[in-house]
Amino acid sequence: MSKTNILYDAQIFDMLAFGGIPRYYAELIKGMQKNNTFSISIGAKYIHNQEVEQLFPFSFTNKLFNSLNLRRFGSFKNRLQQANEKQTIKELSSLKYDIFHPAFYNPAYLPHLGKTKLIITIYDMIPELYPHAAGYKKMAENKAALIRRADQIITISVNTKKDLLNFFPEINEKIVTPILLGCNVERVKSTNVKTNKKEYFLYVGSREGYKNFEFLIDALSGILNENILLYTSGSPYTERENTLMEKAGIKNFVHRKFVDDKELAKLYAGAKALIFPSEYEGFGLPIIEAFKNNCPVILSNCSCFPEIAGNAGIYFENKNKESLHVAISKLENKDYVGKIVEDGLKRLTLCSWENNIFETEKIYTLALKK
Repeated sequence: MSKTNILYDAQIFDMLAFGGIPRYYAELIKGMQKNNTFSISIGAKYIHNQEVEQLFPFSFTNKLFNSLNLRRFGSFKNRLQQANEKQTIKELSSLKYDIFHPAFYNPAYLPHLGKTKLIITIYDMIPELYPHAAGYKKMAENKAALIRRADQIITISVNTKKDLLNFFPEINEKIVTPILLGCNVERVKSTNVKTNKKEYFLYVGSREGYKNFEFLIDALSGILNENILLYTSGSPYTERENTLMEKAGIKNFVHRKFVDDKELAKLYAGAKALIFPSEYEGFGLPIIEAFKNNCPVILSNCSCFPEIAGNAGIYFENKNKESLHVAISKLENKDYVGKIVEDGLKRLTLCSWENNIFETEKIYTLALKK
């Protein structure tokens, strides 16, 4: 029996060094490599991901490029991206692939598909919901081109499927399938990390507009002090953020932590709670990362969050300071916290890479039958 030939591309690794989408795509490729009925290829001359690099015969030159961190130079990074795009087009033009599952929304591939089935993953509808943010208009246009051509569409939550169909009512609902993500952050014993005298809340992720970080700064005024801090991940604070923290009187109580997955797991395990004030996500990976490490999660009651967190979340109304304060006050009830932490661990059974790979394999099989 001949194998199903599947082609992936490297565009998300060209765009991002780390984050939820590169992590998802690396897990997807690794998982599919284990299926003996599939033959897996990647359209790339170069790859900026060690896990994926090990799965394919990339040359020593690739390791050299990565070790020298040449992608930090814009012109060189662009040349590598162009080389990978050309390689993907070359592979598609060979007409030997049954399925093409690109990592992001590059419409340049569409004229070269032929009879190859196109599977795409929609991570969120943020560009459509927030069209005035920089770069989002073009991204939405590119994404729309792939959505209208796709043979099967995967969304990473039921809520994302709902939003997708709201923007594209002409799409047949039957070709859109929600498949939840898994979690890479490891589980650590909280007894090994809860040795700090000072308690802290944790904020994980980027901080642009819809993430509501500025709301959180204002809301935590009067709550943070020398003994209750806020740790955040991500890029350095902007001048505006520093000014807002100064104005709120919490500048000395907010600290940025740039950590790897292992250290992040320890931060979750030692935190008083993860506060997740975002008003929209396609999935919300920090939610299940926190659950995995017995960390209570305080989050806004909107978007996909009730779907992902279920009864394990401590909810507050979006951008409502008083509602957030009530949610924080619930942490004083140890029995309640113990119950939601237990419920959070149960939610993990719904969010695993094994299940994600299994369900995606079914989508591939379904696409080939049509």
